[in-house]
Amino acid sequence: MNLAPTPRDTLFTDGTASLYRFRPQRQLVDRAPVLLVPSMINRWYVLDLREGASLVEAFVAAGLDTYLLDWGIPNDEDRYLTWDDVLARLHRFVRATKRFADAKKIGLLGYCMGGTLAGIHTALHPEDIAGLVNLVGPFDFAQAGMLAEMVDARWFDPRALTAPGNISPKQMQDGFISLRPTAQISKWVGLLDKAFDPEFRDSFKALEAWAGDNIPFPGEAYVTYIEELYQKNTLMSGQHWVGGRHADLGAITCPVLTICASKDNICPQPAADGLNRMCSSDDEQVMVIPGGHVGVVVGSKAKQVTYPALIEWFVSRLPKPSVSKEAVQSAVAEPVVSAEAVGVAPAVDEPASEAAKLASGEGAEKSTRPKGAQKKAPAKKVVAKTAAKKTAPKKEATPKSSRSAAKPVESEEKSVTPVEKAALDGQA
Repeated sequence: MNLAPTPRDTLFTDGTASLYRFRPQRQLVDRAPVLLVPSMINRWYVLDLREGASLVEAFVAAGLDTYLLDWGIPNDEDRYLTWDDVLARLHRFVRATKRFADAKKIGLLGYCMGGTLAGIHTALHPEDIAGLVNLVGPFDFAQAGMLAEMVDARWFDPRALTAPGNISPKQMQDGFISLRPTAQISKWVGLLDKAFDPEFRDSFKALEAWAGDNIPFPGEAYVTYIEELYQKNTLMSGQHWVGGRHADLGAITCPVLTICASKDNICPQPAADGLNRMCSSDDEQVMVIPGGHVGVVVGSKAKQVTYPALIEWFVSRLPKPSVSKEAVQSAVAEPVVSAEAVGVAPAVDEPASEAAKLASGEGAEKSTRPKGAQKKAPAKKVVAKTAAKKTAPKKEATPKSSRSAAKPVESEEKSVTPVEKAALDGQA
């Protein structure tokens, strides 16, 4: 079993984190690069799990210049890494990507918690980002389902939990297992149904390997993540601050795509599309894909729906880079360098085909309000299965405080076995 199979080079390191560039396999499309931001809770290679189940592989095959931030494995001393430090590190990686690709702006895609971080970065530094994709990342934490209930301030104290240091991998994993305790039994019982299917066995083994490869979570950053986002929901109330700066989601004006999973018990749709309700983009849409939190990136629907839609969306929205793709493609990969070596100092700020109807925005209403005006009611969501053109009627603007959570889109779904449900719906 070959995990993280796509060839890559390490271009940049910052503490435990590394910047990867995946080697082009064909002529690059004439578009700005894309930086992938995974969650800090699990290892990055869920985005490059195995051949045939890899978002990275699909991007590279389509000719997108693809980079990825690997957060690495926190050390004991990283218990003091703050939320501000995490966002500052992400900013350095965005700037490093721009530098290596010689691009003025980049596309940014965040998965799970990485989607939340990518959205906050775009709010703080909108000049960096040409297009933002939130892949099942929460923004409206009041709609975060059972996880929000579990960490309610009435009975959950993150400061007490992190007093000994970082959150351990077992603590993180036990929290997600408690969402669906019986899944740990049903997945093994269901494995018997397809025990003689080599393809299914490979998929099962790869998911099990990744799901069991948990990493610590920096203690100080965890406290802020729980208190500020889950318990106080500061992103939606407009009261989130990072490094002394206001992280206002309304400052996001670039194209925005939020992808939700219809059976996601970790980041329900109303939690994810909070980004769309708060941003000021004139080109924003929500796409609902059948499956669970992990299945949306490695399940059967991922290769059929998720990968093609993301590729078409980026190709249709990213600008051309400041240099030719031929020059970037023919350049020899630079050696690993540190933040200081490329001049990315922590204290400095810096500003395969044509798009299909679904990715180009047809099927979702586009906002026409001027910047700074109140957000309109959520547009009609795109149902990934049909990809048919549907235009929702425009509604009168309503105060933010009176907005209700978006109603999940119903869609026909392919039946799955118990083991598929357990593996694809229940992992972090």
